[in-house]
Amino acid sequence: MDMLDYLNQLGRPEPREEGDFPLLKIGEHLCEIDTIATKKTKAGDEMVAATYKVIEGTDKGRLYFCNFNTKHPNPDVALRGRQDLWKLHDLMFTSVSLTPFSQWAGHRFILKVDKHVQKKEAGEPVYENGLPVMKEQVSYKKVPTAPLSNMQQSLPFGVVTPPPSSAAPAGFGPPSTTGLPSMTPPPTTGGTEDFPWTAGGASQ
Repeated sequence: MDMLDYLNQLGRPEPREEGDFPLLKIGEHLCEIDTIATKKTKAGDEMVAATYKVIEGTDKGRLYFCNFNTKHPNPDVALRGRQDLWKLHDLMFTSVSLTPFSQWAGHRFILKVDKHVQKKEAGEPVYENGLPVMKEQVSYKKVPTAPLSNMQQSLPFGVVTPPPSSAAPAGFGPPSTTGLPSMTPPPTTGGTEDFPWTAGGASQ
């Protein structure tokens, strides 16, 4: 059997995935920042290199590597890199200025794999051994907060409803206060009691 017949008999293989690891499945993955730091590209431009760790699901423990081209000869590429980096930042932090990278580790977000696409370099599709090299096309989402219960949603903040108590048997109710002096304390002055409330921060 010649090589052509041999290859046709085997059929077309699935496209090779980028790197030595299978691609993350299409869908949402709860991740946390593993590492993030400033590095240089092969061309000598500065970029921000991040590693995400999947912490739930069938891909738990997998790492995803992402580079943000924050400095690039093409201003559109540099702008896109800064936009993506800030978008990821704002999913985890509320600060107006960029939080130091030393504080990013352990903060969580959702990495959404929208689809698998062919990798490109300098605008040209990448092949290896004649096969297209694939990668994930991703987007980011904020980790949702736990919804309030129906009772919590119906009550104004600070209102506490005591649990219902069973009615006392006849003859065992509270004693009558008829004719007794008032036990109501005098009104106080000087303001009201303060109940501080702090909203939850980023998950860690």
